[in-house]
Parts: sequence; structure tokens; C-alpha cells
Amino acid sequence: SGAMIDLGPVEFTELVRKQYSSSSLQKAVIESALKVCANPTKEMITSFVQAANDVEVSKCRVGTNSFSQTFKYVDDYSGRSAWVVSSEPEGPCGIIQLSRFVIDESVPENYKLWDYFSQKFISNKGGTASLGLSCSDLDEGEYPYSWRSKTYNLQCNGVEFSPF
Repeated sequence: SGAMIDLGPVEFTELVRKQYSSSSLQKAVIESALKVCANPTKEMITSFVQAANDVEVSKCRVGTNSFSQTFKYVDDYSGRSAWVVSSEPEGPCGIIQLSRFVIDESVPENYKLWDYFSQKFISNKGGTASLGLSCSDLDEGEYPYSWRSKTYNLQCNGVEFSPF
């Protein structure tokens, strides 16, 4: 069960105004909050929670992950060389990093532009990671990152920068 905070109507309204301020969805949250203050029924509270949830699910979240890796150059002598991460199994899941930099072959030979591919292998799928997460549930997908710029058209109702 969560902690209960006792706020009067003015404090509650100000808290909502600070949290949700500019877009039409955010204005709907403020209007719902004001209706809750005027008439605190189950229906009004449900309407407020739904309006607040609509704002949360429409946010685009941006996060970063800082890490360090050591790479070694691998040349297969056919012109398809790569920089491959040097990795030993780590942690209770035995995570082995498979990340690598690969030359973009669509670029003329006198340019060396690299794409980065992030991937890991879970060598101990029967183990348990931190917070009780099963190692078999960890992601082993490959994630490509290109040097080429790319534009994404998103339907965001705000951007939130997050450490995660």
C-alpha cells in the first residue's frame, strides 16, 4: 500500500498544475483535478486518474546508458574486418558481450565509416539476475546503431529525460 498525502484543494491543484502544464492532454488533467476538488466522487477521481495516465503514456522518454568496452581488431582477410568487443562471462547470468563495429560496405572504399551493433549472449539462462529477474528473461537481441542520421516522427505529448 502507498503512503497517503493529505493535501487541501489548493495544494492539490498547485501540485497538479506544476506536474501537468502545457498541452491539451495536460490541461485535461488540470480540469479533472479541479472537478475532483469541487466534487470528490469515485467517478471524478477515476476521470482524473485516466487523464493523468493519458499524459504519462503519451510521453517520449529519452535515456542514456554509460558503459565501457574494450575491442580487438578481427580481420578475416576478405575485406570484412571488424572491431569485436573482448568479453568474458559476467555476473550470475554469465553475460558475454558480442558487440562490434563493422565497416559500412555501401560507402566508397577510401572512406571508413563504421556501424555499431550491440548484442549480448546469456550463457547461464538458469541463473537469477538482480532484483530476482530470471536470466532466461534477459534480452539477447541485436541493436544496430548507424553513423547515418535518421529522423523519427513521433506522436509525443512531451519529452522526459531519464537516467534509465
